[in-house]
Amino acid sequence: MDHYISKGQSDQEPLSLASFISYPYQNFQGVPVTQFTAGSPFSVRWDSNGTNFNLYVSGNPQPLHTGAGTSADLPQGLQTNTTLILEADNNVDKRYAFLTIIISNPVLTPETIWHDTGNMTNAGTLNVEGSLYNTTLTFGSEGVLNMGDNGFFQDLTVSQTSKISGTAFSNGLQSPTSNINSLTITNNLKTDGTTIAMIGGGHLLKFGIAFDILEVTAKTDGFAIITINPKDCDTNVASSCTITYGLQQYTVNGMVLEEDSTADIPQSGYCCIPIRNGDTWSCSGSNSGGDKVPLISVFWVPLGGGSDSYTTSGGN
Repeated sequence: MDHYISKGQSDQEPLSLASFISYPYQNFQGVPVTQFTAGSPFSVRWDSNGTNFNLYVSGNPQPLHTGAGTSADLPQGLQTNTTLILEADNNVDKRYAFLTIIISNPVLTPETIWHDTGNMTNAGTLNVEGSLYNTTLTFGSEGVLNMGDNGFFQDLTVSQTSKISGTAFSNGLQSPTSNINSLTITNNLKTDGTTIAMIGGGHLLKFGIAFDILEVTAKTDGFAIITINPKDCDTNVASSCTITYGLQQYTVNGMVLEEDSTADIPQSGYCCIPIRNGDTWSCSGSNSGGDKVPLISVFWVPLGGGSDSYTTSGGN
């Protein structure tokens, strides 16, 4: 559609401008077309007796094309629906024509995208420079979420690996159950008002009255624990268990002492030794006295839990 705006007056032939239309790229013999795909090239043409022409995109004061010819090629195309403004000039008058180009698949940068129902799938890259509000946000196996600023999630479920390279701040973070099989912290772990349970259940390594040397290699940090229970044992009998770790030995005894002819005093034994990940410690048990001697229990309690937190050898 052409609109004419004339400026100035002269005795020379009136300035004319008509038939401002778009065509397939460099094909003025074809049928005029006003709809294209984003970025596809096209050409425009017009009829005029003007001597100079400026082609503008609506809202942009810089000409898209300047010249004396009555056609222009736009090899880069357009990204969104756009109104082109053509200015014709003969050094005396000016006339203008307007042409709206429709882009069938516009490249949008809206301030807000609202999706009411159903699923919205993005197979490429979604760049969000402002705020993103989403009830359910799902990433595939190769999906990556990069947050340059703050990220707020009302309900966040992570089924694979979560890596935080910067600082993570948590206010009121709650987790019903957290099972940690392998936790590596290179610097400090700080919690303020948050309870973190990191000690797994105890693994009973030995139970009896005597055994040879048992070697245990820790695959996590943890605790070696020995208990000796003298309940219901004979008087003046004893069991003993020794832990060897590094250059130290820790010996625990359990026995029943005879106080007088009517009363006995059971003496329980207990020992807890912290063990580093990767270290090897050993223990052995012995007894002396009658038939009913105190029972020895040796436990391994790892940090983080898991049955794969230790290996053993010996201890027959």
